Amino acid sequence: MCDPVHDADWLVYEKIPGLHEQCFLKVAYPFHGEPGEKFWFLYQPGLSFYNGWDEYPEELNQSAMIQCRFEKILTQNEYSATISVIITEVRMLRDLYQYYPEHVRPDLFEKFEPSDVRPSSFSYQEWFHDEWNIQGDLGKWKLFFTDETGKQHLILMGDWDTHRDDIYIGNITES
Repeated sequence: MCDPVHDADWLVYEKIPGLHEQCFLKVAYPFHGEPGEKFWFLYQPGLSFYNGWDEYPEELNQSAMIQCRFEKILTQNEYSATISVIITEVRMLRDLYQYYPEHVRPDLFEKFEPSDVRPSSFSYQEWFHDEWNIQGDLGKWKLFFTDETGKQHLILMGDWDTHRDDIYIGNITES
């Protein structure tokens, strides 16, 4: 079983959960699922979960998209719930582009411009992360991975506001 690190209401795991492990997740509105259903979530180690990959870029290599099966609700209130899940698939971020067909979209490779409020970006090894936000209340981000041939793949995009946090997974290339 995974060993959670408890901080306030969040359950953060120090190591990536393994296949068939039982783990516990905190979910909040608008999460909607029924026991037995599968869903994906973004796993980040604790430091980058709380502070972002820009502060701890080495944790990109320890991050993954994880598919799990919703088992049962452990606790709930009107705002959130803690649920039990079983891990059914683990896809490391560096391998994501291999799971999806390649789509060419050069427009998505444009960096967020200074006219976007608070743009920021960083590079780390084969990673490039681009983001903008308005005081953390809403924003967008893109995560690129460069494969061994030098080809850059947009593997994750996200956007959030005060009521949602969406992530899109794929394999988008510039040409």
